[in-house]
Amino acid sequence: MTIGVAQPALSLIPLGASLRPALFSTALLVFAFGIRGFGSVTARRPLGTIALTLLAAWLLLGSVLQDIIASSFSNDSLPAGLMAFGYVDSYVKFALALVAVVQIARAGVVPARWKWVPAGVVGVASVSWLLIEIVSVGNTEGFGLGTVALLSVDALARVGGTVLLGVLAIVLADRLRNGS
Repeated sequence: MTIGVAQPALSLIPLGASLRPALFSTALLVFAFGIRGFGSVTARRPLGTIALTLLAAWLLLGSVLQDIIASSFSNDSLPAGLMAFGYVDSYVKFALALVAVVQIARAGVVPARWKWVPAGVVGVASVSWLLIEIVSVGNTEGFGLGTVALLSVDALARVGGTVLLGVLAIVLADRLRNGS
């Protein structure tokens, strides 16, 4: 499972591929620590804050390692090292995201009716990733129409989930600031 946003347009600008994980990691750090000591969604409790910080670091490190591993095996169609890294990467991201969303819900900073939204976003991203993995097992023919449809739904779920979390954070912060 990949936590993050796929944005093909960023690959058209210089350093665009590095920009996406850097921006997403920065957003995770803002959620973890807040700004000027205020706004941490984990109330700066150690477990949630560490999980978000490690996830931010792993996203940056993972993007660099993926490029290094992919370039070192450029002659193979799908090198085992890259495939193994992909699975480890997915499981580490999932574990860190799961710890983070549970800690966000438990911290009590986010209003009660919204505190499980991050867990829902991680759940939707996980289910879409799992469906793609199930469909692609043993598929050596390339992308079929079903796989393309699943990839489109997966991209929509990731972009929609990220936008939902960002908009929700802005709206809730504004409501808190205005005292409503």
